[in-house]
Amino acid sequence: MLRLLKIINVRYERTRNRLFWIVVFLIIIVAVMAAVPFGVSAFRAHNSVSKLQIHQRIEHAAKTFSSFLKPAIDCLVLIKGWGLSEDIDLSNTQNLNNILSPFFYLNKKFSGIIIADNSGNEYYIFRTNNFLKSQFTNLVDSDYDPRTRPWFINSGNSVTWTKTYKFTSGETGFSGSIRWNHPLQSNTFFVAAIDFLKKDIYAITNNLSLEKQGCLMLFHNTRSNINFNVLAGQKSVANKSFQEWKKLGNVLNAPFKFKFNGHIWWAEIMSLSSFSHNVNIGVVISKADLSDEIHTRQFPLFGTAAGFLVLGAGIIFFLTKAYSRSLKELVSERKLIENSENNLRAIISRGEGHELEFKSTLRMNLKTQKPGKEIELAWLKAVDAFINTDGGTLLIGVNDNGNIFGIEADEFENEDKFLLHFNNLFNQHIGLELTKFIRFELRNIENKKVLIVECEPSPEPVFLKTGKQEDFYIRVGPSSRKLSTSQTLEYLKNRKAGR
Repeated sequence: MLRLLKIINVRYERTRNRLFWIVVFLIIIVAVMAAVPFGVSAFRAHNSVSKLQIHQRIEHAAKTFSSFLKPAIDCLVLIKGWGLSEDIDLSNTQNLNNILSPFFYLNKKFSGIIIADNSGNEYYIFRTNNFLKSQFTNLVDSDYDPRTRPWFINSGNSVTWTKTYKFTSGETGFSGSIRWNHPLQSNTFFVAAIDFLKKDIYAITNNLSLEKQGCLMLFHNTRSNINFNVLAGQKSVANKSFQEWKKLGNVLNAPFKFKFNGHIWWAEIMSLSSFSHNVNIGVVISKADLSDEIHTRQFPLFGTAAGFLVLGAGIIFFLTKAYSRSLKELVSERKLIENSENNLRAIISRGEGHELEFKSTLRMNLKTQKPGKEIELAWLKAVDAFINTDGGTLLIGVNDNGNIFGIEADEFENEDKFLLHFNNLFNQHIGLELTKFIRFELRNIENKKVLIVECEPSPEPVFLKTGKQEDFYIRVGPSSRKLSTSQTLEYLKNRKAGR
């Protein structure tokens, strides 16, 4: 009887294995069969390939303009961070010249930088020929009022952009601006702006591969409407595409076609949201210009689609068998990402590591119940270490065991005071110019506020300053380690060599 049971089990295992391989074989056959109609459909689906081509054009244009705008956005954010940490005297042009003039040497496209307040005072430094000039104006000595300018009117807490307008110099261009409140006077706020000349914007369109009948547009979303400028191509076609886009409900990242002057045109509008929430870019190309490239791509598309389906089936089978557990964890992780608070809880539950550290408070010593400089320096060391190594995240309001305390123990009057204190400490001990390597915000976790500080690695060494002393920290596992002078030199040498 026992022998019979063993024979039955062996046969059962063999049968199950055979069924498994039959299923795998059927999956591959189905994938191959699916590739054939898919390839034929792709061959016949002229519209699908047209959408692909127009999307590729606009992605190239979006990357070009994003790289053009990013230095200005970084500069404006840096100016705002500086303004939040100290009172700016707009009449002290010499001091402002020393601070702002280096930006012009770093970016040759900056036409001017402006800082104004809501009382009508303005500091303006601008490029003229090969020189920089600056001036200070106010409502007492001048009829000029900066508060009426588009960059001031449309400013917000993040970087916003104007439509094309005429500068006070008489030249045409557009500006990016950002606003912040005075750190000490609640009824005073400042606006900083950077000007770009229209001719410099047009110059970069020469690097874009745009057909003869195509056109390129830049959209500026204001509080009341949407304005756009035609950077290249036919204005009549651009106007028609804009009207059709509005009929579709201003949908972004979705190619569409329309008829105009007896021709069929394809267009798409894409947001440059990675850099600014109120700027979109649009590309329009005629169907005739796309046709030649479509025909050359249809046959390879068929074979490529079939090949990828077969390869995909094989990869799915291999991963399912060999890495099923890892795949389950990956799916779980992706679900967590869809809910930011749940994702944060999951991260906290894993505990501290090379790129994650918890601190209970920003300044309060929980043992003495008094603010302590040692508490402030503790998290500053972690931030300095993250920037000097591979980057990382600091959570303030979470203790070493992963328990969420929130920021209430620091006893600040409000969240703005808490964030201002954090910003001041960072600027004092690490440096205002290094704020570009961090992002921080307060988030709700279990109905408590936790400060999240995301740190990016710096290509240059960053030192923590305490009085006249400067220390260099790196991450070693889940802790921050201070290096001696010789260790620092050796570490930097090895990092430069890529070891």
